[in-house]
This record gives sequence, structure tokens and C-alpha cells, in this order.
Amino acid sequence: MLSLPFLFNLEIGFIAIPLFFHAVYGINLSFISKQNAHVYKYNRNISFLLQRVSGIITFIFVIYHVWALRITPAISKIEVNHQLVSEHLANPFMMIFYMAGVLSTTFHFTNGLSFQR
Repeated sequence: MLSLPFLFNLEIGFIAIPLFFHAVYGINLSFISKQNAHVYKYNRNISFLLQRVSGIITFIFVIYHVWALRITPAISKIEVNHQLVSEHLANPFMMIFYMAGVLSTTFHFTNGLSFQR
């Protein structure tokens, strides 16, 4: 992928800007949304709450992940390879953080695809 022309522009235009818009809009919705147990079934109300919580966790995770494994290596001119990621995840706290982040991201995505009412 590193040999793609305009890789930085592609990352900004097709990943960063849409993801940033989604994150800002979602965080805004998280803080202005009200509980709606009178409208939705109990399970959907829990899913509604967990969608917002998982979104905030995912936002924190993605910001850290991009900083640690994309921006910092680019600034330091370090190649991101298996050894770097392996050393990064060797710390038990970091491994737990990444597992929680990936689970949160997966839940947020799949719950967002749910159409049950």
C-alpha cells in the first residue's frame, strides 16, 4: 500500500474525513439523546445505550490506534511492521485495551446494522 500514489490524500479523503464526521455527529447524538424506554422495547433501549457507549469507547480506541501506529511512526520515520505491533501489544494493558477496542468497534458496527424493533 505504501507505493500507492497520493496515499496520504486517499487516507484523509476516504477514511479520516468520513470517520471524523461520523464521530463528531455520533458524539453529538450521544449527549443530546434521551432515554426512550416508552417508545422501544427494553432490549432495544439497552442496545440504544450500548450503541452510544461503544461509540465513545471506539472513538478513544481509534484516536489512540491512529496516533500510535500511523502518525507517530510517520513522524519518526519508523516502519510499521510485525515487530513494532508485536512490541506494542506485548504490554498486557495494551493488549487488553486493544481487545476491548476491537470488541467495542465490532459491537458498535453490528448493532448499527441491526433493524429489529
